[in-house]
Amino acid sequence: MADTLYQQRTLGLRVPNLPQSYAPEQLAGAVQQNALKMANEMTSTADEIYNADFEIASRRLISEIFSKNPNNPDALRKGFDAALKGLTKDTSPDQQLELGMRFEMLAMPHISKAAENRIFLNNEKLKEDNLTLIDLSLNDMEHAAADMLSNNAVTAFDASRRVQNSMLTLQKSLNMENEGMPLFSAEKKVRLQRQAKQSLMFDGTLRWLEQQPDKAKAWQAIKDGKKTFKLYDAQGKLETELKPLTDMSLHNFDKIESFVESATAISKEQLQIAAGIEKIGSALNGDTYLDPESAFDKKAIDNYFVQKVMPTLEGMDPIHRGQAISDYVDKVGILPETVKSNIRATIRAGTPEEQVYAAELIRTIGDNSFKALEDIGDKWQTYAMNLSDLTRGGVSAEQAVKMVDMSFDPAEKTVRDKRMKELKNIPFDAEYILNAFFSADAPFKLIGKSAPIIDVPNIKEGIIADTERFFQEAYVYTGDINVAKEMARQRAKSVFGISQVTGQANVVRYPPEKAAAYNIPGLKDQSWIRRQLLEGVKAVKPDLNNEDIYITTDNQTIAEWESGRPTYPILYRTTSGSFDTLRDQKTGVTLRFAPDTAPVVKALNEDIKRKEQTRIKNAAEVKEYQEAMRGFVSEDSPYAAGDSIIGVALGTATGAIKDKIIKASEFAAKKRAETPNPNYEAVFKDLKRGDLD
Repeated sequence: MADTLYQQRTLGLRVPNLPQSYAPEQLAGAVQQNALKMANEMTSTADEIYNADFEIASRRLISEIFSKNPNNPDALRKGFDAALKGLTKDTSPDQQLELGMRFEMLAMPHISKAAENRIFLNNEKLKEDNLTLIDLSLNDMEHAAADMLSNNAVTAFDASRRVQNSMLTLQKSLNMENEGMPLFSAEKKVRLQRQAKQSLMFDGTLRWLEQQPDKAKAWQAIKDGKKTFKLYDAQGKLETELKPLTDMSLHNFDKIESFVESATAISKEQLQIAAGIEKIGSALNGDTYLDPESAFDKKAIDNYFVQKVMPTLEGMDPIHRGQAISDYVDKVGILPETVKSNIRATIRAGTPEEQVYAAELIRTIGDNSFKALEDIGDKWQTYAMNLSDLTRGGVSAEQAVKMVDMSFDPAEKTVRDKRMKELKNIPFDAEYILNAFFSADAPFKLIGKSAPIIDVPNIKEGIIADTERFFQEAYVYTGDINVAKEMARQRAKSVFGISQVTGQANVVRYPPEKAAAYNIPGLKDQSWIRRQLLEGVKAVKPDLNNEDIYITTDNQTIAEWESGRPTYPILYRTTSGSFDTLRDQKTGVTLRFAPDTAPVVKALNEDIKRKEQTRIKNAAEVKEYQEAMRGFVSEDSPYAAGDSIIGVALGTATGAIKDKIIKASEFAAKKRAETPNPNYEAVFKDLKRGDLD
């Protein structure tokens, strides 16, 4: 190695500057000495570099091998030996020994760490397994503990033995060792043993108390020492007795004390709730009186609503849900706290649609039991009525909320007052507005001889007044005459319409012909509604004249309109000329008209089916005719039908088709005489058109 280094080193040597007086021999000796010196220095430097590279490579390999086997010292040893062999394969024996010692010094800490890791992991696995056993033991004790307090001696003894076995399993797990080292510290053993006893007493006492009907009395028996946790051996000898009063921790004891107090209070409250619900049930049957000033009755009314009424409201549409709530309030005379809270929150901060629903609910309740709304407050009742009026008049929920909010905003009062005064000088022709919309259906004038308006007192005037009110409200809101007129038109169009239900074209509120459920697709004739009305009324009052039977609207009709299935009170003209409401002859209940679409739809479907069958039959006959005539008409010779072809056609045809073939033959002969070279398309069209007849 030194010779090689010498050769490499001397290849780049430059002859030193020697005095010229040197003899050639002296010069050669000096060069040789200088070269040897430099070769030795180079050898020493190469060894240092090799040793440094060896250590770097060793550390890298040791780190890589350890990362793959951090918990296995045996596998680590094998990996290190293989790595050392690879690093020193080209070195001398002396160097291998020296490098091996250096490698071992680097590797030993990693082997020791791997051994520690393996012991730690083994311990952790054993700990995990034993903690699982401990948890199972505690869980088993928890389930058996309550039976230790049983009045049945056999049950109590069996539970005691079960708990005793769980205790032994727990103790064995806590005393487990690994390679002479305990898995659990003494501190943890004591803590877990104490936890087991406390859990036994706490869980057992709590579970046993939950089973007792009189929890206060049962708890007193435990505090008096009459109920304890007794642990027996296999022979039935008492080993240990745990007394909750003295052995249970103060924290656990206080928790059970609080539970008993709370359970006792709840039990009393449940009894009161049950009594209150029973009282409301009696009141609904008319067997008892409810005091609107009684706190007990108010609470009972709310509890009954939550437990009995609310479950029946699920799945109802908003209209019928509101009606059901209103009916309950009407019967009890008091607004349930749950309903009141919901209304208040919704009318103040709900979405526009939710606010409208709350407004309609307030209105519906107020129609039946106005006094029940006292807790809502006059302001919100007024707000709800205004909002309901607007939406029932065709204004969208969002726009209606804005309009009502503006009317309640003090900052807008000056503007509102100014516009209200301006209305006195603004001409508005309600008749013109209505004519503009309904003239296409049935031209009329509201005021005059030919006004097609239902001839019932107050209705005509009400329609005009409503239309004027629509304009006034819109103008106060917008301040623009043209915009207000358009809003009034749209509201009038959504509320009024032409109806034939009275037997002639009349303007009415919410005409049934416009209701979604009664507007049957494909059926233009709506006279079926009139027929059903007459049939229903005649079943109750057969002597009435058809022209004396009418329908009108009320709050229920308005509330039901959005559902698409409104119902209508029925009016009839009496012999004295006045109007009366049609009622059930026995109960006196107001009868309502609800058009039934089922028989109409059934008849319509049957008619459609009949027409379709006829169409199919006709199409089949046409096809049969065309097939029979195919031999008589061709592009080459439209009338060249031989006797054999006619014979075949006549032989396969029957009835009307046979007659048509004969006529076709005669027709073809006639055409051939008239036109020797006929146009095929024209002749074939004649045949298809049925000119043979």
